[in-house]
Amino acid sequence: MASWTKNARTIQASATNTSGSTTTGSTVDLSTASGGVVGWKITNGATGPTIGCTITLQYSRDNFSTSWDVAAVLAGTANNGVYSGAFNIPIGVMYCRVKFAGNTGQSVTVEAYLMEATSFA
Repeated sequence: MASWTKNARTIQASATNTSGSTTTGSTVDLSTASGGVVGWKITNGATGPTIGCTITLQYSRDNFSTSWDVAAVLAGTANNGVYSGAFNIPIGVMYCRVKFAGNTGQSVTVEAYLMEATSFA
């Protein structure tokens, strides 16, 4: 019986995105993979930001000489709020990455991981 081979890859290890800054995750080369799922999390501190952090998923066909913002989610501003979700990555995507930005007033903790499907045999 055939089964998938899958890998866990780090796009953005847990890090602090300071107020007004942008944290851009590592580029993931999916040119030999069959897509996957990006799981992400944004965690506010004891005092939430004035404006929440936005995670943006980006695709590229040429290792980010050019890119497209294809999905974005705005996290909330609750004190100690934890916001998480997932983006599906279709089989045709060659490169992807995420950006965290937009939080004001307070820093937030951000992270994102890819669960990729690499082969089916």
